[in-house]
Parts: sequence; structure tokens; C-alpha cells
Amino acid sequence: MLETLRKHHYILMLFVAVIVCVAFVFFGDATHTRGGPGNQPIFRVEGKDYFQEDVRRIDVQERLVGYLANMLEVPDMQGVPEQMRMQLMMQMRGGDPLIQYINSLSSVGARFGRKSREDPNLDLAMNVAVLRTEAKKLGVEVDRKDLVNFVQTLPVFQTSNQFDSQKYESFLNSGVAGDRTNTERELYTMLRDVRTYQKVRDLIGGSFAPSKAEVDFQYASQHEITTAASALVEKAKQTPAAPTDADIQKFYDDEKAKFEKTAAALAAKQEPPAAAADPIVLSDEKRAVRYLLINMPQQPAPVTTPAPTAEDTSKLPEDQKKAKEEEFKKRMEEHTAALAKRAGDMKAYEDAQKTALTKADVISNALVAEDRTQTFEEIVKANGFEAKTSEPFTRAAPPEDLKTQPNVVNEIFTADSGSSVARTVPFPASPPLQGYALFELIKVEAPAMLPLDQVKEKITEKLKAINLTTALKTAADTARTKILEGIKAGKSFADAAKEAGLAAVEIPPFSSKKRPAADVKHSFVITGQAATLNPGEVSEPQTVEEGLLLVSVIKKELMKDPKMEEDKKSLAATQTISSDTPVRVNMFGPSPASVSPLFEAWLNARRTAAAEAKVE
Repeated sequence: MLETLRKHHYILMLFVAVIVCVAFVFFGDATHTRGGPGNQPIFRVEGKDYFQEDVRRIDVQERLVGYLANMLEVPDMQGVPEQMRMQLMMQMRGGDPLIQYINSLSSVGARFGRKSREDPNLDLAMNVAVLRTEAKKLGVEVDRKDLVNFVQTLPVFQTSNQFDSQKYESFLNSGVAGDRTNTERELYTMLRDVRTYQKVRDLIGGSFAPSKAEVDFQYASQHEITTAASALVEKAKQTPAAPTDADIQKFYDDEKAKFEKTAAALAAKQEPPAAAADPIVLSDEKRAVRYLLINMPQQPAPVTTPAPTAEDTSKLPEDQKKAKEEEFKKRMEEHTAALAKRAGDMKAYEDAQKTALTKADVISNALVAEDRTQTFEEIVKANGFEAKTSEPFTRAAPPEDLKTQPNVVNEIFTADSGSSVARTVPFPASPPLQGYALFELIKVEAPAMLPLDQVKEKITEKLKAINLTTALKTAADTARTKILEGIKAGKSFADAAKEAGLAAVEIPPFSSKKRPAADVKHSFVITGQAATLNPGEVSEPQTVEEGLLLVSVIKKELMKDPKMEEDKKSLAATQTISSDTPVRVNMFGPSPASVSPLFEAWLNARRTAAAEAKVE
């Protein structure tokens, strides 16, 4: 029998291989992420189960878009107030097609909250799954040529409205989704979903024209002249009560009780209470890690010296002509040698970069492998590096070589304290990529209550700030009530404010087209509040640097214009929302919606009809 098996072992091996392949085709791998032991589907769309790995593959799109958003160039905004600058930046980013896609598919039918950014975006994953399913039904397809053209139109890869291949290459080499090949694959997978989203949105979107009342309101908001005034309740004039020893002791005891409840809940593996102890009474959390920093090679500097230009020597004496020719030949040889050296340096740089990326990828994969048997140090050493082990450190005082990498320190302190899974973090947080940090937690020292005498000064300062805020708010509310009573009695805002102990400041008339001068203090707050107030009304106290500001509208006037009806028709046309409405950026008003409500209602309905089921 054994002799027969030995003679025919090749045939037997082939037979066994066929049986194994057939078994895998029909029955799958029971240990695979799809339906393996202990791995339940997270949700279901029209009978198709989606597992953790499916969600991860979609969820990575949010990280890609976040990285690309940081690459978007923002124009110089010198002199623009901070609040206005933030609003403008948000509007600019809101016009990016990738951010529109993520925001829309994360918000439509939102049902699953996230405790932190580390949690998967289930709403995004579910909506993408539904969109892919519906696109197939509608016959919507995206080919490779469409994607190649689309990627060149993305603002993040453009300079002066032209495709910039260097920005594109920089992203592919960023390591945001692993090596270059994987990053490019993840990018094009996402772009296929984005184009699918855009095509379905255009197909379903329809259009919505504003009502006459909406047009009248928009016209008035753009053309009416507003006269407003403000009155400041100054922080410096408040004299809040100083905290007593009893106040300090009560604050400390209350925070201690919160800390003990949280510690007890965590010890019992229960959900901690919502009210956590104030950090000022706690010691800083400390963490110790094993880690490795892999620095990427830096790209060599380009040749900046231009190629030499030959001079016209035809009219020179022979000896000078020969000297000029020799000089030109020498400079040309030097330039050619510099170009050759640059080419060699670039080749060495690319090889070194490829090697570093490959090693980082190999180490990263080995550290998170399910069947890992080697320690962190052994895996790192096997790839030619030496791991480091830190002493426990606080977020504010990391090891010397991590001080220049705040995003790595942030990842260390936001990593799940109960997990020993290694993490890979590219640094710095924004391009260009300089390297990778690989780490695993080895110790976490939780914050502990500090003795009262060590935190008494901090508690005193906090209670002083709380008392000041309370006193300021009370003074502002009292003043506002007196001003409203005065206005109701027929007094002007200025007179009513004076009786309330405040000085009124009238703002020169302004409109949406003629803003207050740059030297008008708090103009952004005043114009923002004035837009929501009717004449005679007074705003709720608004926080400004010096205290709380009360704003009132004196009058609003709409000047007669023979072109009014014509302008209203034009306004109605521009305010009509359709699926292809471009997002316009302006500094003082909201941009029109870029997504038709009809599309969002349709996607929400299709998601509900998809018989989805989240398995707890």
C-alpha cells in the first residue's frame, strides 16, 4: 500500500489540491473575516451582509479626504478677522467635491453616533453600500477614463487651476494608506464612489426654485441699509466675590466624588458617568511605549544654476574667441555634471524611499498579524532597526525624539488604553511625509487625585473665573432687561443704555454690499446679530474679548430701485437649487446648497427600504 502511494504521490497531491480548491470556492474560509467565528455582520443591505472589513474599506475614505483637505491651499487672508477667516475656510473646503461627498454621505439618514474619531463611520459605510447597490440598478457606471479626467480637476491636485503632477505624486508617496500602490488603489476606489455619487445625484436631483417670499427676503437682505448700535458690558468693571476656603473645599470634594464614581465604574467594566472630574485636580496620565521612528530620505535639491548660454564670438580676435569657447565648454561640462549628479541622487533617493516604505510596511504588517509570535523588538530588529522603550511620560513631556512630532504623541495618548495592538502613524500630520512612527503601549498610568494643597491655587483661579463669568452674565442680562424696558417706553437705544449704565456706540449705516469700515470694533459680531434682529430688538449678550456685547438695530431701510423686479428675477434664477449648482464662495453670506434635497430624500428612502439591520 505504501509503495503504491509512493509511486503515485504526484497524482494524489493533485487530487487533494483540487478537493481543497473546490471546498474553498463553495464553502469559503471559516476563519476569514466574512462570517468567521465571533465575527457577526455589522449591517445588511438588501440581503447582503457587510462585515467589519467591509466597513473598514469604506471608512478609510474619510481618512483620505481628511488628509487631502489638509493639502488644500488657502489664499492669504492677512487682515481678515479670525472668525471670518474660519468661516471663509469652511466655505472653501465645503466647495471641494470630495468633502461634499463625505459630508453628504455621512449625514443622510444619520442614525449611528460616534463616541470618537476612532469609531467607524457606520452612516458613511451604509450610505455608500446603498449607493453602490442603487447605481447598479440604475445602470450608472464609471470607467477608468472618467476617473483619470476627474482626478485632474480636483482642487487639491491643482496649482493656478492647472493639474499639478507634483502634488499628485506627493500624495501617492504620503503613506496615508500604506505604500504608494495601496494609496493609489484606495484613492481610485474612493473616486469611483465619488463619481457614482455625483452621477446618481445629477440623475435624481431635480431642481427647486425659491418662493416669492424667499426671493423678497433675499433681496431685502442684500439691499436694505441697516443702522445698528452696540453697548459693551465690560469685564474689567466687574468685581466678583473671591472664593472662600469652603468654596474651594466643596469644589475639591465634588470633583473627588466624580473621580471615585468613574474609577468604580471602570473597575466594574461599566460605562463611566458622563460627568468626569475636572483635570485640574488630577495628575496627568502617563504612558510608556515601545516605538520605532523610520525617517524617510529627503529629496535632493534641484539644480538651480541655469544652463550656460554660448556668446557670439564671431567678431572677437582668435585668442579671445578660443578663451570664450574654452570657458563655455567648461561651464557646460560643470552643468552637465551637476545634472548627472542630481539624476544619480534622485535615483538613490527613490531607491532609499522605496526601501524605507517597504520596510515600514513589512514591520507594520508583522506587528498587527493575528498569528504574531515575535515581540516588538524582535520584529524591528529582524528588519535592521533597533526599537526604543520609553519611561512613562505625559502628553506635555514626551521623549526627546517625539517632541517634534505632536501628531504621533497625540496618537499615543488617544490609542485605546486596553489594547496592545501596535499602531503605525505617518508624520508630520500634513505633507510632505517625513517618516513613520510605529508603537505599542506597554503601560498606562491613569490620572489620580492630587492632594488639595497641590491644586488649591488652580481651584482658586478657576472659581475666580467662574465667579467673573457669572457676574458678567448677570450684569449683561440686567442691562439688557433695562434697555428693552426703556425702548418699550419710547426711549432711544442710546438713552436706554445710558440709564442702564452703559455707553452706546452707533455703527455707520451698512448693507451686505457695503460693510462697516475695518476700524469699526466688533463689526463682524454686530453685522451678524443685526441680520437676525428687527428694529428695536436687542440681541442676547455676545462674547467679545472685553466682555459681553449687546447689539440693537435702530432701523432698516429698503431703498427704491427701478431695477428691483428685474433684480428679483435674476436672484430667483441664481437661488434655484439643482444637482449641478456650483458652490460659490463669498465672504459674507452662505453659499447655495450643492446637493438637492430631493437626492438626499431619495437616498434616505432607499436606505430605509434596503432592509438594513445593525447587529449589536
